[in-house]
Amino acid sequence: MKEEGSSEGIEAEGLFLFTWERQCIRALDKSLTLLIRSGRILMESGAEIYRVEETIVRLGKALHLKEVQSYCTPTGLFIGYTHDEEPRTAVRRVFKRAINLRRISEVNDLARQFSQGKMSVESALLQLENIEKQKEPYPWYWQIFCISLVAAILALLNGGKGLEFAVALLVSGLLRFFMFKSKFFMNTPFLREFALGAFGMVLVLLTKTMLDVQMVPIMIGLLLSAFPGAYMVNSVRDIVAGDLLAGAIRGLEATGLTVALFGGAGMVLATLGNGYIEEVTTKASHGFAMEMLFGFMIAAFFSMALNTPHNTVLASGLAGLIGRSVLVLTILLGSTPIMGMFWGTLAVVILSEIMARYYKVPVTLFVIGGIIPLLPGLFFFQATYTLVQGDYVRLIEPFVQGAMGIISIGAAAAAITGLVRFWKTSR
Repeated sequence: MKEEGSSEGIEAEGLFLFTWERQCIRALDKSLTLLIRSGRILMESGAEIYRVEETIVRLGKALHLKEVQSYCTPTGLFIGYTHDEEPRTAVRRVFKRAINLRRISEVNDLARQFSQGKMSVESALLQLENIEKQKEPYPWYWQIFCISLVAAILALLNGGKGLEFAVALLVSGLLRFFMFKSKFFMNTPFLREFALGAFGMVLVLLTKTMLDVQMVPIMIGLLLSAFPGAYMVNSVRDIVAGDLLAGAIRGLEATGLTVALFGGAGMVLATLGNGYIEEVTTKASHGFAMEMLFGFMIAAFFSMALNTPHNTVLASGLAGLIGRSVLVLTILLGSTPIMGMFWGTLAVVILSEIMARYYKVPVTLFVIGGIIPLLPGLFFFQATYTLVQGDYVRLIEPFVQGAMGIISIGAAAAAITGLVRFWKTSR
């Protein structure tokens, strides 16, 4: 037998300690990789900042990391924890930002299963890799068709008829196909929205020279189908969750994208289109049943364009149907469109909260599509039209109406989100 304290025993003990330390370091590296990758995927997919932070903290606690903290901005991840009584920090930049509802839903489900002890770190990392690599639920050409159909239906809702529907569908399809193939525009925020507005107006003007169509419904459909509604929803939800900086940044980003979108259309309109455009009106000629159907179709197809999971498509459409129905009923009862947007959004968010718990997915999967049929696109286009004509007095009314519409939508979303968060924390 070897004597205790012999050189061979000391070497064996040292080798064991070295191997144990390396295993601990590897386990810590895997844990940190899991936190960073899950947070990065969520942020690149357009999740709310508070959701990213809560997911990282939940995973960190499940990994038994000490004093896990997470602070995120729309462009960066900051993760803090304690190891061997020493505070450590991991920082990662986030460069890509888009909206992908499928990835948000799957990472949310992974975090829930992992926190319940249903999978190992290795399995979670492998699943995250699969989430990034697997094909989207809808091919690119179907997404282009979906967003083009949304533009066409929105043209109908804003006074268009069959010809305007067909032109909006065709023009939006051509425009989206060009943007999809042009990586320069697709990967450059603000320039992308400016190009969508400008090129869209050019195509509509060219169509106007050949066909007797109403330009206004077509352009409203094109612009609203590109409206950054997801950023607006995330801004409100982040502010309610207490992430004031992230919420303010997201709100500023949504405002900038909207200005770029309508600004691109306005510049082309001011340069080429004053002789072609007709007076902007609020006339609509659809029955209540058709309004409900349009609301359903807009929300469902818009959600599919953002890669929502297959099993949530009908629920997303239901949110749009309810929201549009409440808006129309409010107006029929003699109230203003602004109040209709408020009550419609209230109904959409309440229903979305219920469906999110039923399907066990993030509530944004239903809210984003549900508010699109409620957006005040006509007011903003009226403001753009009067601005390019230099009629600054008439500019004030539609601009204030559009701004109040957005504020009413945000206020309704904030009210329900705040009540739900209070209920969850009080439990």
